[in-house]
Amino acid sequence: MQKTIDNELLKEKVLLIKYIFLGLTNEQIAKRLNCSKSGVSYKICQLFNKYKVKNRLGFIMVFSKEIVKKNRAIILKAKEKIEMLEKRNCKLKNSIAQIVASKHDSKAMEFYLSQAEKLLLE
Repeated sequence: MQKTIDNELLKEKVLLIKYIFLGLTNEQIAKRLNCSKSGVSYKICQLFNKYKVKNRLGFIMVFSKEIVKKNRAIILKAKEKIEMLEKRNCKLKNSIAQIVASKHDSKAMEFYLSQAEKLLLE
């Protein structure tokens, strides 16, 4: 029950921010959110206080910077993950090459197979 309420509040907040970015008036937002104009004013004031801004333009600028900052962090993490996967892929290719090269030496082949298996399970 609480999750449903939290999800509804989050959806409303996301819509409110979207409508601010679209430049809608409090009255237009109130109609879309099916609430009062004073309710919208109150919610917008809460957002402004949270982000320490005085008007919609200030909010848009600060919130946009937050979005860019979060996206940069996501991109950096993705790049790190890609680099790690590329290194693992390279090691795996080397292990496969060693397996092929050691086809006449069963102990060496077992060793390289175990190495490849470890890489696959990482």
